[in-house]
Amino acid sequence: MSLYEILVNRPCVWILKELYEAEVINRKVYTIRVSDLKKVIRIDNPGKYIKILESNGLLHVDTIDADTVISLNQKGKEFFKLFDKLKILVESQVKIIEEKPMAKIEYSLTDPEKKALFSVYKITKEVGDELPIDSLIIDKKQDVVYDKLQKLNLIARVKSPKGKGITISLTPAGKRVIQQEVSERLK
Repeated sequence: MSLYEILVNRPCVWILKELYEAEVINRKVYTIRVSDLKKVIRIDNPGKYIKILESNGLLHVDTIDADTVISLNQKGKEFFKLFDKLKILVESQVKIIEEKPMAKIEYSLTDPEKKALFSVYKITKEVGDELPIDSLIIDKKQDVVYDKLQKLNLIARVKSPKGKGITISLTPAGKRVIQQEVSERLK
């Protein structure tokens, strides 16, 4: 399809508009004789423009009683519908806003979670692989943080085999997170 050829010749657009409005907007099955088209749109030589539209597959053209009858086909309807949207867009005074993401998902720990993870790391490094959970948790807010770290598989809560109580140790995933945090801080 030669879009340039259609857009440069305004009567091509006028013909499409006349047929589109009659058929789609007014909801009529619409054909028009070329002799009547000359009166409606006031084009001197509509045959030239009809050939352009027909060669681009936008019209059905038939000859009846020595007169040419034209009608809009599906491709012509779609073409004019998109052309109409383009016209509205160009004439619109509204600026097109760039689409921004509605939400951003970040897979990082909160500051309290980082502090808790680093405290487990520091204490287990000094004391050993496991330490009693009671020595870390002072209030209930901290317990929530340690629960989240356990759900993320960064720490493990295990019953102490030596005595009563529960101990905390870092998991391999927790050690990797600490290594990543330390390397990011060094950058």
